[in-house]
Amino acid sequence: MTSSADRLPPRPPGQDSLREQNFSRRELLLGAGTASLAAFASRRGHAQAAAPSPHHTIRIAPISLEIGSNKVIQTTGYNNRVPGPPLRLKEGTPVTINVINDSGYPNLVHWHGLFVPPLQDGAVEEGSPIIPPGGSLLYSFTPKPAGTRLVPQPRHGDD
Repeated sequence: MTSSADRLPPRPPGQDSLREQNFSRRELLLGAGTASLAAFASRRGHAQAAAPSPHHTIRIAPISLEIGSNKVIQTTGYNNRVPGPPLRLKEGTPVTINVINDSGYPNLVHWHGLFVPPLQDGAVEEGSPIIPPGGSLLYSFTPKPAGTRLVPQPRHGDD
């Protein structure tokens, strides 16, 4: 394999600067492609940094729930509870929440009343990703404003 120096014609005497060097279109594109690839590779390595440890974990899964004397229904629970467990978050303190979807159908969590980025909001129309069955999603945001929120159970069909 020859190096690019072997392919270039010799420089005329007195031509010391790159501004005076004539590059072929092929050499220019090869250099630009190499620089782009190096930039992409460095960004990709940064994106693969270890994810932060979650402050909370929510597991969405089917549960049996007794709603009356000898009346048991199948529904969706959060950490085996309906409603799910309370999450105590401090306004202005960043939080990471791992949501695991073991429900058997696509799901998401919407953070009612919190000002969070659209991709973390749990609203498909805002671009939030759906959590596929068997998948998980790491939500990271800084909760605000302070207050009490209710996260309602998802509804399916006409139930």
